[in-house]
Amino acid sequence: MSNKKKRYPLIFLFLFVTAFLVSALINRAQLTRIYEDAKLDLETHNYSEAIEKLNGIGDFRDAYALIDEAENNVMYDEANKALENGDYDNALEIFSALGAFKDSSEIASNIHNYLTEQENNKNKYEVAIELQNKGQYCDALLLFNELGDYEDSQILADECRASLQRLIYSDTISAGIRYSAGVTADGNVVFSGINFEDEMVIGTWDGIVSISSNGSFIIGLKNDGTVVTAQRSSYDYRIDASEWHDIVAVASGEHYIVGLRADGTVTAQGHNGDGQIDIDDWDNIIAIDAGWRHTVGLDSYGNVHVAGYASENLLGYIEDEKELWTDLVNISAGGGGGDYLRTFVVGLKADGTAVAVGANEQGQCNIDEWSDLIAISAGDYHTVGLKSDGTVLTTDPDPSIQAEISSWQDIVAISAGYGYTLGLKLDGTVVAAGFGADGQSNVDGWSNIATRKEWSLLFDTES
Repeated sequence: MSNKKKRYPLIFLFLFVTAFLVSALINRAQLTRIYEDAKLDLETHNYSEAIEKLNGIGDFRDAYALIDEAENNVMYDEANKALENGDYDNALEIFSALGAFKDSSEIASNIHNYLTEQENNKNKYEVAIELQNKGQYCDALLLFNELGDYEDSQILADECRASLQRLIYSDTISAGIRYSAGVTADGNVVFSGINFEDEMVIGTWDGIVSISSNGSFIIGLKNDGTVVTAQRSSYDYRIDASEWHDIVAVASGEHYIVGLRADGTVTAQGHNGDGQIDIDDWDNIIAIDAGWRHTVGLDSYGNVHVAGYASENLLGYIEDEKELWTDLVNISAGGGGGDYLRTFVVGLKADGTAVAVGANEQGQCNIDEWSDLIAISAGDYHTVGLKSDGTVLTTDPDPSIQAEISSWQDIVAISAGYGYTLGLKLDGTVVAAGFGADGQSNVDGWSNIATRKEWSLLFDTES
């Protein structure tokens, strides 16, 4: 009996130890299962589930280390999501907190550099906008180009290019057939001549940057790329250019008008008896002019385009002398006045020389010896050239007019019309020589006529 009593405690102890061991084994198996499930969640990026499971197994194996890894991954994903949504500040804060986890340091550095660049771009963009608003288009264009695709920089760069082209090729004085027009520094237009029905209309124009007068029409180009027109008589050809936009240059012919768009294409309205407005297929054009009944254009490749009276002959002559018609920066159409035989074309070259082709009965094409030119203008039967020293050359057949024009000083722009020439002086006043019976040369009272520093960019091939 006593031996039985001694065995009972041993049995109970054995059963207890066995139960404990079994329980421990079961618990370990459960922990192992939870641990393995958590690791699987980590591998499949179910970090929240992994953290929840690992928190339930305490310090089993490397549970705490895995929790840290999972929490870092949660933060890493949160940072990437913020980055995708453009929340760079939040993303930078999280990646910085993650330190050396994965590539967090590298990403944080990249974000920091990006934000610094964006801040610099923002400041540069604001400066460029201010420069554009002040009309400092060259400086603004440089900044917009540096900004690349930032905001709408390239759209604004295109606007600056168009504004520059308007000013580079602008005419602030224009000698027509029997009347003259000029653009003042504040964008208004002055007029001299007689028998022009819309003279009062011209006086109401504002925001004008360039003007062209010839036969029946005066066309004004506004700083917003739209145009306004005036007619000599209600019996002239009717035109309506109110829908024109993005225009960078204008020209007036006998009974028609031409506009150059910022995209290098051209548009025209009015009389087309000689095909002078058959120019819809022209492209890449940078400069235009209109004569009596012919239109000329210069494209960005240096090619000359001619439409209208004698165009085939003129283009043929230019082709025959193509080695001379290179490096052109501007073009001018001359001739007309009822005598089509006087039709000719003059080109200004980058080296300051000029070329001419076409009718030469009055010596209008005798300009081979001219040099140091910064502007040219073809009139009805004469050509004038402006030299960089502010003096003017002319082929006018009248010796007295030649002498008068040769005496001019401080000229910054020229315009040749029907039998007379206008010269714009540096002080904004205008001089005239030649015909004046109809008041076209009555420009002594003109003042504050606009001069353009941008005219010098005509020879800047980098602009």
